[in-house]
Amino acid sequence: MGNESRDIGVFQDPSGSGILLSEDRKNGLHIYQLGHDYLSVERLLSTTLKDDGSHGYESPVLIYQDGLYYLFGSDLTGWNTNDNKYSTAESLQGPWSAWRDFAKPGSRTFDSQVSVIVPVSGSERTTHIYIGDRWNRSDLFNSRTVVLPIEIQAGKAQLSWHETWSLDLSTGVVSH
Repeated sequence: MGNESRDIGVFQDPSGSGILLSEDRKNGLHIYQLGHDYLSVERLLSTTLKDDGSHGYESPVLIYQDGLYYLFGSDLTGWNTNDNKYSTAESLQGPWSAWRDFAKPGSRTFDSQVSVIVPVSGSERTTHIYIGDRWNRSDLFNSRTVVLPIEIQAGKAQLSWHETWSLDLSTGVVSH
């Protein structure tokens, strides 16, 4: 559609539609609806910017929980980690809420960049697992990941550090 496309993410909407998330340094983070075959872009649904109106976020991740979309992203700071943000909306067309931290401010999202958030549905609850990239720019092959449970409910997302934790896959319950 003539827009720059850098970091991208994909998402399957509850309706079954494919969604493409695409970071455009000049214009923001675009949310596109894909065609029925998921191989073409059908239309632009919305474009998000930072709250100050500047560029959007990269490394986009989208999830849907209890009637609300949660859009996650990392600021454009190159190899330097930052406090990643999230925004919410009832519709992919927006309006999107103000961007907020989901990890402790100043933690630089535990020295990681959001990569994916995986829902694990159990008999008692759905738990979300944050997977973040911890890039080692001098040795990319040996870069690590940060894997933590992330609380997502009622319009809020909260990532906390846990040295150890476990997940009961059958119930979806996390223990610390």
